[in-house]
Amino acid sequence: MNLGAVFLRLGRFDECERYLNNAIQFYSRQNDTALLPYAYNNMGVLLKQHGKMKEARESYYRALLWSRANQNQHLSMLILINVATTYEIEGRTRKAISYHVKALKLASKSGNKVQQATALTYAARQYAIEGKFYKAIDYLKRAIKLREELKLVADLASSYEALGMTYLLSNHPRDAENYLLRAENLFKEAGATNDQNRCNIYRSYLAIEQGHMKEKPGIPDNFDTSSETFENGLYQLTIACSYMKNGDLDAPECREALHGAELIFRNLPSLFWLGKLQK
Repeated sequence: MNLGAVFLRLGRFDECERYLNNAIQFYSRQNDTALLPYAYNNMGVLLKQHGKMKEARESYYRALLWSRANQNQHLSMLILINVATTYEIEGRTRKAISYHVKALKLASKSGNKVQQATALTYAARQYAIEGKFYKAIDYLKRAIKLREELKLVADLASSYEALGMTYLLSNHPRDAENYLLRAENLFKEAGATNDQNRCNIYRSYLAIEQGHMKEKPGIPDNFDTSSETFENGLYQLTIACSYMKNGDLDAPECREALHGAELIFRNLPSLFWLGKLQK
């Protein structure tokens, strides 16, 4: 099974599937119930990467059956989150939330604060997508409290970023700016340059949209403006906003930035930021 996991990380899916099937058959013959759920879980991950969500869930359910039989709560929680992500990909937010909440209950029962914070953060993001911002904010603040106790800097920064984005989505720019700044500083402390840059771009966008910044924002350190990433899409939108706020909508640089942002957000896709472009 370990070799199958290696092939999975390398993106060699056919070989990965063959080795995982062999592992499942071998563990089943040996009645090795300890390793069997890991093999089924890895098969679920493989199928999900192939876009086969229904088949992935079937494999995850088998993994969950055996992990529960072994009382492996850590693995069971991870499997529940994996099931939730298949529903996220399909846009079935409520189903995704239901499995994240199951994972949260399991983590709370075991008393594992790391897993509780993870489950809270995943569920919060789905609540935000549903527009239930009050619920998302409550979950994220609970996750932040746990991660502050655990002193997990990078994870804490991620929770602050998610909280800042939730406030941005719910049209509370001052709170968004506050939490995104905290996230940016924590990512800097953790040495996570890309994440730090992303928060910096978010804050630049907010500053321009709120009229607090008039000039075009500078390029963050080690930032690739030619990449087709969400961060670059947001950066291009921020550049365009700086021109629009100054009444330079017809400037070639503005139109080029708008076009670049639209292409990126359509390819991802990112409906919220496409909506911002249309405005």
